[in-house]
Amino acid sequence: MRDPRYGDREYDYLERYIIEEMVEDYQEQQIPRREMIRRVLLITGSIPATASILLAMGCGPSATATNTVPAAATTGATTAAATTAAATTAPRAVSPTTGAAATATRPTTPAPGTATRPATATRVATAGGTATRAGSPTPTPNPVTVSPTDPAIEAGPVTFPGQGVTLRGYKSQPRGVAEAPGIIVIHENRGLTEHIKDMTRRYAKDGYLAVAVDLVSRRGGTDGVANPGDIPAILGQQANRAELGQDLLSTVDYVKGLPNFAGPKVGVVGYCFGGGMTWLLATLSEDIGAAVPYYGPPPEPIDDVQKVTAAVLAFYGENDPRITNTLQAVEAAMERYGKTFEYKVYPGAGHAFNNDTGPNFNAAAARDAYQLSLDWFERYVQS
Repeated sequence: MRDPRYGDREYDYLERYIIEEMVEDYQEQQIPRREMIRRVLLITGSIPATASILLAMGCGPSATATNTVPAAATTGATTAAATTAAATTAPRAVSPTTGAAATATRPTTPAPGTATRPATATRVATAGGTATRAGSPTPTPNPVTVSPTDPAIEAGPVTFPGQGVTLRGYKSQPRGVAEAPGIIVIHENRGLTEHIKDMTRRYAKDGYLAVAVDLVSRRGGTDGVANPGDIPAILGQQANRAELGQDLLSTVDYVKGLPNFAGPKVGVVGYCFGGGMTWLLATLSEDIGAAVPYYGPPPEPIDDVQKVTAAVLAFYGENDPRITNTLQAVEAAMERYGKTFEYKVYPGAGHAFNNDTGPNFNAAAARDAYQLSLDWFERYVQS
């Protein structure tokens, strides 16, 4: 069903996702109003359309930025009842933090071809507090947690062939290991940042050959964009959709062709926009054994999940209704098509809770989700 906020033009789900991200950034006081308008205009290409969309989203001339989120994305979103349904499943996945520690869960191995919720286990994650735009915990000022010169790994920029383009990326791997399981790390809508490079190094420290592709490669790469604020619009433009899919497939080929790739399957993990790209790649490639989207929009139409052959573990923040409201439709579709699917909703966590350089960082949720990601890759990529 067409979202009335977008008028008569058809915007695909990733365009809508990026526009709503920009509005959310403004409403949460990350960017000024003028910058929000400029970025949305890069997507719509029309001043009247931009004005109409922003007015429909509560960002009219008299609006002021507040700590609120825009209406739920239309990508598979249901009514307010879906919000309640998603939130009320959370106690089965994570107990709300009540003190110095929070009881979390580990997904259990599902029966083949079933969609499941994680069962309660006994993992304990130390509380990191509920992160908010203005509150704690404070994000790390330095995006590096694993140094590129760490003696346990080898890390650095790479280039590899795409379809009609040389793709840029960043590769990290365990030092001195003849073979390692391979995973692809997909960046947020800010491009290939230092934080994402650091995520590849974290996975390398845990034994993985990890490659992050720069999905801005066809526009000169993330570092080649003069105004970093333009990157979300570049990534969100519908005209680039086929190229993004092809560049992801080229990355799969690159990882599989590395001499130290253990194979046979590749894992993929992505964050924010990269979470959406993780879903997309899972629908495009049978070489993906495990997919881990963090707070990303699902495919549209939702029935595209029938093409998924990977085991999917998805993470959501309770305070991220724009994305978490899509969960009910995702779960139903994955179950309908007999797919292996588990998810976890973190109480008190918002969008981008994993990014320890951003204002929504939630240490407890990020720590637990990372360990569960490792468990998932061990189960479905290494086995």
